Amino acid sequence: MSNKSNSAYYNLTEKDEYYTPALLVDVVLPFIKPNSVIWCPFDTNQSEFVKVLDGAGHLTIQSHIWQGFDFFNYQPPKFDYVISNPPFSLKMEVLERLLMIGKPFAMLLNMSCMNYAGVKKIVRENGIQLLVPDKNVSFDGIKSPPFTSVFYCYKMLPAEMVHVIVRHKNTGKYFEPSAMYNLDLQY
Repeated sequence: MSNKSNSAYYNLTEKDEYYTPALLVDVVLPFIKPNSVIWCPFDTNQSEFVKVLDGAGHLTIQSHIWQGFDFFNYQPPKFDYVISNPPFSLKMEVLERLLMIGKPFAMLLNMSCMNYAGVKKIVRENGIQLLVPDKNVSFDGIKSPPFTSVFYCYKMLPAEMVHVIVRHKNTGKYFEPSAMYNLDLQY
């Protein structure tokens, strides 16, 4: 694994900061044990991950880089799961670090990550499971993306691949924006 630090986050591409809508977070809830402590390493208290997980009775620990926490150098002392939407450009490093930590996790990436040989190897060699929504969900409300957002999970699902139903594509009149869009420039 490469030695990452805070500086890695400041060089991210525009495609690294997408705010996950609540309806995508909802699909992971049935696979979390009740009253769990969940580390959300790429989230603030306004993240839909934090809001949905807290609302379902879990305790979340947020540690976004905007708050001065470096995922590659920080780990809370006690937690049961790691659930979030990591920076896409750091997907390999994030998955490698999570596997070193060894706790169950669910990271929202896109299905096209499977086009990367390194991701295929991580999935194959480490028993990574896929939680696959039935719709391509929009993050901006304008149109559905050309890719499917998928949770890459570890020690969470009853099978290697589980298909789930999402309420809608999150577009047009059904758009449910993340509260994070209002905070983007405040940090």
